[in-house]
Parts: sequence; C-alpha cells; structure tokens
Amino acid sequence: MLILAQGGQMNLKRVDRLEILVVVDNYADTLLPSAAGVIRPAVGKNGSLPSDTLLAEHGLCLLLTAERGERRSQLILDAGYSPVAAPRNLRTMGIDRQLDSVAGLVISHGHEDHVGSAMELVSMTGNPPLWIHPEAFRHPRFFRADDGTTYRIPELLERSELQEAGIDVCDVEAPSVVDDVFLLTSEIPRVTSFERGLPGSVHEVDGELVPDAVIDDQAVVVDVAEHGLVVVSGCAHAGIVNTVLYARRLTSGRPIHAVIGGFHLSGPSFREAITPTLDAIEQEHPDRVVPMHCTGVEAKRHFRERFGVSCAESAVGTTFVFPF
Repeated sequence: MLILAQGGQMNLKRVDRLEILVVVDNYADTLLPSAAGVIRPAVGKNGSLPSDTLLAEHGLCLLLTAERGERRSQLILDAGYSPVAAPRNLRTMGIDRQLDSVAGLVISHGHEDHVGSAMELVSMTGNPPLWIHPEAFRHPRFFRADDGTTYRIPELLERSELQEAGIDVCDVEAPSVVDDVFLLTSEIPRVTSFERGLPGSVHEVDGELVPDAVIDDQAVVVDVAEHGLVVVSGCAHAGIVNTVLYARRLTSGRPIHAVIGGFHLSGPSFREAITPTLDAIEQEHPDRVVPMHCTGVEAKRHFRERFGVSCAESAVGTTFVFPF
C-alpha cells in the first residue's frame, strides 16, 4: 500500500528494528569481522569453506527488513547492474526463501547499475509493485567522461516491458509511504551549494544533448523508534546532504540515526565536495555512516578518518542492524 503525504505531514510509523542486507555492492570480502550492528556472512559451514561465492559488481541492491511489534515488512532498493548478481546472491545466502513479506521493489533512479535484475527480483518475490519516479524511463541518456568521450547509457528498464510482464509499475511523483514504515522521498530538492548533481550527465531533447539533472533520484527513509532516521540512498545524485536534509524536513526534523548507501563522491569532479559533505553529515551526528557503491575510494577513506568506528565498511552479504 502506498500513502501520499497529507497536509504536508507523512504518515510514517516508527519501527522497533531495521535490518539492511547488502545483496549487491561493488565490494566483497569474506574475511571482514563482525561488530556491533554489523553482521558479516559466515566464513564456512559445518567445518568447510563454501565451494561458491557471493558476487560483487558495480551496482547496488539492498534488502530492508523492518519490524514493528509483531509485524514484519520488507522492501528491496535497487537491482544491481546485471540480471545475474542480485538473484544469485539471494539464492546463495538462502534469502530467496525468506521474501514472503516484500512490499515491493524501489528503483532509486534509472541508471543501468541500479535496474539490471529488476524483472528477476520482482518475479522471485511474488510479483509485488515496482515503485519508480517516471523520469527514470527518460531515454536516451548519455554520460560524458572526464576525457570527453560520450557514452550512451543502456536502456535496461522499459515501462512497456515491465507492464507486459504483469508488473504493477507505480509512479512516485511525491513523497510517499509504503507499508506504513518505508518513506520514499521522490524528487529531492537541491539546496546545498557544493552538491552539483552528476557532471557529464546529459540527455537528448529535440535532437540535442542538454544537462541531465537526474531528477528521478530518490531515497528510502525509515524511522527507528528512540533513535531517529535511517536514510538509505542509491547514488545520491541529488547530493547525500540534500537527501538527509529533505528526510528531516519530511519527518518534522527527526534526528539522523544512520546514513547508508551510495554517496557518489568518486572521481576528480567530486573531490572538492568531499570535505563540505563530511562537515555537513558530521553536523547531523549520525550514530552510523556506511558509504557504499559510488562513494569512491578517496571519499571512503575520508569518512573512515572523520567518523572512526561509526563508519562501517560495506561488503556483499553484510547485514546492518538498527539500532545497534
């Protein structure tokens, strides 16, 4: 069920516990240790190492499981790059048999590294709705690399194909609440001076390439009772600080418990934005920060240095628990 905002307030219920399982991310490491609120997959089983492994790829897929009293709700955010990694990892972990309460698949934005296994994930979770900003279907889109080369972004997600497969495609054109506990931000206002979208991103309008603001970028927010908001981003093309600020605005200023997901600070174009991003996130006093996917090696290093043990390393198969 999807409930729109009423009178400027969100009908968002607080949860007792939230788990976020990393189904797909850019990094895999079977030797990372567990810690408070960070559960790594077992190295082996019954005294033996596994004969197979979890797959990492340049993409993101997260399984959110929220508990409120005796009620359990699940949501999948994004679908990785390939049609292979996310479904395979769910099966390898045995999670495919525990997806009976998935309320739907949310696509954070329409780029290829977030939609690859959308059809497969909807099929294996009992055909729940797919929630997406309508601009995610805008084509053609292109990306201009730092060396000036222009690449066409693959069109892996088509509305007509999804509908022909019997998938209920729900347009998220305003902040919305799914299953009482998952807030979808829809389009995020851009208010900071240092977050400038995705340089090099263009799309075709009337035969000409013009800047693409990626306005379809959205995040998922969960309110953990007595602790505050867990803000979960896909790539944060609107800016991770803008995303956090909007989450607080939509929830009447609730504090930030955690910020997790792709922060897109990778590469020379984002170098100057790293320090002001760190400063702004630090002002929110999160208990946990988990930079993933497109955050970039340099930015991740700075997050670890700034936040210390509050910054946790993401890896495929890891479960982050809130509160911890």
